[in-house]
Formats: sequence, structure tokens, C-alpha cells
Amino acid sequence: MVAVTFSMDPESPGFEELRQEFLERYLKDCAVHSKLFDGMAELLEDIEKAKLIWGVVTNKPVRFAEPIMQRLGLAERSAVLICPDHVKNSKPDPEPMILACKMLDLDPASVLFVGDDLRDIESGRDAGTRTAAVTYGYIHPDDNPRHWGADVVVDHPLELRKVLDNALCSC
Repeated sequence: MVAVTFSMDPESPGFEELRQEFLERYLKDCAVHSKLFDGMAELLEDIEKAKLIWGVVTNKPVRFAEPIMQRLGLAERSAVLICPDHVKNSKPDPEPMILACKMLDLDPASVLFVGDDLRDIESGRDAGTRTAAVTYGYIHPDDNPRHWGADVVVDHPLELRKVLDNALCSC
């Protein structure tokens, strides 16, 4: 973000100082404006009512991810939180997803990995999970989730209800 915002190369003089200042400010405020996407709270309630487990695998460092999860009331509900701090290789490598499956004692083939970035889909696919790409989230306007090779693409969190229902019926 710093490189793009300030049109700087990471080797530019002053880059590291700006990066550190950004990270300190972000840590202070990272959870203040964070909120779930419309429909996500209802989806998580449905998942929990169905006695399914869910977790988060993110490329966000744990020092940022944990406060956000706490602020959103998700930390106690999520079965697992995997961040780059927990693995040697972050997404798109499958290692974070494989670790999540191991920690939850799940066969990756029984897992649906939902993501808003090509790296999510690559990580899930390479770990052996089913994948769902979403068209909402932090997606660059020139990027098209329908071209990522996911097993399914959804435009709204509540569309995942049908995907999960179909997956449960086929087990």
C-alpha cells in the first residue's frame, strides 16, 4: 500500500519509515471501521445452527487479524485463525489451508474455502479443498473472480447457503 500510495519503490529512501508509520497507525485503528459484509452475519449464524465449523485463513498478520476478529465478535466463534505468522509460506501456497485442516482434523476434500482473491482459490485448490470465489470484497476492478478457476462463484454471502446445502446433501 505504501509503495502504491506514495509511488515509491521499497528500496527508496524513507520507504521503510513510512511503512512502519503506516503499520503502527493501522494497528491502532485496524478494527475501528471493520465490519462484516452484508449478509455475512446471517450466513455465519446459519453455518453455526447447522453445527458446521468455520475458520479464517488470511494473509493478514496475527497482530492485525486478532483485534479485528475480536471487534467483530468472531474470535470465540471461529474454530481456527491461521495467519502468515503461523506458517512458513503464506497464500497462494497451500500450507496455511493444510494447517487449518490439520488443526481441525478435517479432510481437505470436505472443506469449502471461500476467497476474494486469486491467491485464496489457488491455495484452497492446491490444498485439495473445494473453492468458492466471491465477487464482493477487496477485489481490484480489473480482476474477475469468474476467471480464477474456483468450483463456484457467488455474488453475495447468502448465496453460499445453497452451496453449503448442496455440499451437505452430496456427502
